[in-house]
Amino acid sequence: MDCTVRIEGKLSNGETTVGTGFFVIHEKETSSKLFLVTNKHVINGIVDGFVLVKNKNSNDTDISKKDIQINFSEKDFFGHPNPNIDVAISNVSGHFNKISESGLEPNYSRLILETMIPNTEQITEHIDAIEDIIFIGYPSGLWDSVNNLPIVRKGITATPFHVDFMGDKVFLIDASVFPGSSGSPVFSYANGSYTGRTGQNYTGQKVLFLGIVARVYHRTEHGQILLKDIPTNHSSLYTEVKQMLDLGVVYKSSTVLETIDSYLNKVQKSTLI
Repeated sequence: MDCTVRIEGKLSNGETTVGTGFFVIHEKETSSKLFLVTNKHVINGIVDGFVLVKNKNSNDTDISKKDIQINFSEKDFFGHPNPNIDVAISNVSGHFNKISESGLEPNYSRLILETMIPNTEQITEHIDAIEDIIFIGYPSGLWDSVNNLPIVRKGITATPFHVDFMGDKVFLIDASVFPGSSGSPVFSYANGSYTGRTGQNYTGQKVLFLGIVARVYHRTEHGQILLKDIPTNHSSLYTEVKQMLDLGVVYKSSTVLETIDSYLNKVQKSTLI
């Protein structure tokens, strides 16, 4: 549960937004970088935003040091090079280094490691067409503000993870997805034992990072309202009522890796120049 943060932002028109972000660490032999990951549409247009990270050294009686605030704006994020893939990242390594140097200790122990992103073998053997999933975030902006904790929800895959739904790098989940859940990480989770895609039984815990929630399907219903102001000429208006279908659209975790790789390549080229 400590891998996510609640993203709060203010737009230029004064409106406020709420979404979900999570931390992914990219490790190499000599260095590592920490990224905050969310959707492009979550940070789109934000001129003044922030996230709150827990402070390991916090004292329950000292509210001012309980959480660490990191400020950002839209320009601090780098989007997936494909404009149709709703994934954005921000390299927050520098922020966390400065925080640590100041004597505070940010708690981001539950990082998503790149090794949690399923490889070809795991997809073939460990991820079935129908998988139990959990996703973590802030549906409708709800959270435990006292303890800085998100809300955990569960569901199943509605389309097979190994298939690109409608030819895009997404799959669907059958789960209650609400505004504020955008940017939530989705995991295939099993504890104790589980059956793989080939029917083989496995013992132990399975935690695989499958992707990031981006959208939800709605069903629009029309209701007729009759107006009788003019007795000889009746006119009608229609109202639209949107209902959640409990079908969430999830960009596959591979798109997060693609965004990180694209960012690192761009940084490397700019450094060489």
